[in-house]
Formats: sequence, C-alpha cells, structure tokens
Amino acid sequence: MSSSAADPNAGLARIIVAAPMKSGSTYVSVVLGTYFEVENPSFDYDWEMEHALTETVLAQLRGHTFSINLHMLPHRINAEACNAENIWLVVLWRNLADMIVSANDHRFNEGGRGPGMYVMEPQHYAQLDDEARFRFLIDTLAAWYVAFYLKWRHAGAPMYAFERMVADPRTFFVDIIEHSLRHQPLIERLDASIAVAKGEDQRVNVGRVGRSALKLSDENKRRLERRLLTHPDIAQLEILLWELPWEVPALAPRSPFDGQVVRASDGATPLFVSRGVAYPVSAAWLASRTADRRVPYTVEDGAALNALPRGEALL
Repeated sequence: MSSSAADPNAGLARIIVAAPMKSGSTYVSVVLGTYFEVENPSFDYDWEMEHALTETVLAQLRGHTFSINLHMLPHRINAEACNAENIWLVVLWRNLADMIVSANDHRFNEGGRGPGMYVMEPQHYAQLDDEARFRFLIDTLAAWYVAFYLKWRHAGAPMYAFERMVADPRTFFVDIIEHSLRHQPLIERLDASIAVAKGEDQRVNVGRVGRSALKLSDENKRRLERRLLTHPDIAQLEILLWELPWEVPALAPRSPFDGQVVRASDGATPLFVSRGVAYPVSAAWLASRTADRRVPYTVEDGAALNALPRGEALL
C-alpha cells in the first residue's frame, strides 16, 4: 500500500480497535497489525483521558500505518476524524461480568488509570477484599461499559464478540477483515499473524470465558443484573443478561422461544425473544452476537410466534 502526495493517508492500512477495557483489544490489534504489516509509530498520548482522536494525535499518526486499540466512543469528533483520515474501525464486545473480573486483575497486575474509572490511590483499592472490589467495579465501571455498548449500537457498528475470538479465531478475524476492513482475507497470512500474536504476551489467555461465574458472589451477580434491569434502555440491554455466564433469575421462562433468535417460515424479519416479548433485530445486532444467536432458526409454528407481543427494534 502506498500514500499519495495529495492525501498522505491514501491507501494506507490505518486501524483503530475501539473496545471496552479487557475485551481482547490488544491481541486483536496485534493480529491485524501483523496481517497488514503496519509500522505502528509511537505517539504521545494521555492514557488517563477519555480516548479521542484529537488533532494532536492525528498529526502524529498522519501518513503512517498503524493498528492500535483505544477505549473510544463514537462521538462526532471520532467519527469525523476516521472519515477524514482514512481510519478503519473495528469494535469489540465481551460479556459484562468477565470484563469486570478481568478489570480487577488489571488493576492488581498492571496498575494505571483509564477513562472508565478513577482511583486516586490504587493501594487503597488493592486493600479491599474481593467482594468489595467487585462491588466497586459494578457500581462504577459497569456504567461505562453499558454506555459503550449503547453508543456503538446506536452508531450501527457490528461489535465483534470476544467469545467468538476464543472459540474460533480464524473465522473471527475473517469476519473482521471482510466486513469491517473490506479486504479479501488471505488465510495463510492470517494464520501466520494469529500464530505470531499468540507467541507474544498479549494477555488474551488471561480472559477465560465464563470465569466470572465462579469469581462473583451471588450478591454481586444480582447487583450487576440490576444495573441492566433498572436501566431506561433495558430492551436494548436485555441480551446482555442472556450473555452472562450464569442463569439469571429475572429471565425465568415465559415463552418456549425465550433467549433465542427466530424467524417465521415466510422469511420475515428475525426476532429475539426474551421474557415472552419478540424484538425485531438488525443485521448489525446479529453480527454482534456469538454462537447460535448469530443465525435465526425458522419457526414452523407461525401462530405461536405471532401471538407474542412485539417489542422495539433492537439496533
């Protein structure tokens, strides 16, 4: 790839992995950077601020290839910068509880402060017991995670799931390269890039899927669930309850279709069913899911499906 005199960024691989904390973004950015053979120049940045593409940052990156991860929200300044500066966006997601548990590990092992929460004296945080630390993270960091999810859903971007990356990394990265980066993937190069990233300390193996089910107490599980259940946008967020790695009491069955993505045999709009309500879902919503919720299954008994009340469309 080469740049032109008129536009120093033309034709260059310039990738930002926009992700919540502890969702595998370092690993993803390394794989993509290796695949596209980026140079990744160093740049001066205040990592404690809300991550944004300021003119100071853009000036340092202009004319260079890169693949970097930022905890970035889709504010207008960021969207306009990506459009103007030929920056490709990849957005990640992971189930809320596992991110909370991994964020706790991060504070112990790596320290530092970030845009989602602030502790003036990290040693005070470290002195809390497990129950108190997780309670604090649920009361503070979870709100940032929910805002991240809602804002990127509103922006219409697919959110690539950490759980898919762990289960099938090749398919995960093929989807990203084809759909978000709009390139025909070269499988041998991709496999080599995945192998290189696995050989480095990219922290992806720390985040085992589902370990929060054992780490969080029942009290803190209910606390996290309430953060979603009491949110004004609960319809958009209810899927996040289904993605938690434990059985959520509030999701007691009301319909045989609960927790599933279905469509009528006539090929109508796919629906996600939760607590007896059927919600129409967008293509970006489906692309953001993992396992069997990515592909709707056909319901032959159309009458039973049509009898369900319809909820608002899920973005």
